[in-house]
Amino acid sequence: MSRVGKKPIPIPPGVKVKIEPHCVQVEGPKGKLSTDVPAGIHFEMKDGTLCAECDSPDRLLQPNTDYREPW
Repeated sequence: MSRVGKKPIPIPPGVKVKIEPHCVQVEGPKGKLSTDVPAGIHFEMKDGTLCAECDSPDRLLQPNTDYREPW
């Protein structure tokens, strides 16, 4: 995961976060937002922050076998 993906997201007071297996829903005074979460990525709340975690970082280090050289 990138450095930006590893940064915890601070959750301000008055904002509710609902974490489901394949979706994260956020509701606050300005409205609602929900987004799908790709397989292998999980979110959890820790001390008022939302943290993303990858199941298998080793999988990301494997070379892409679908790539073909253009020549």
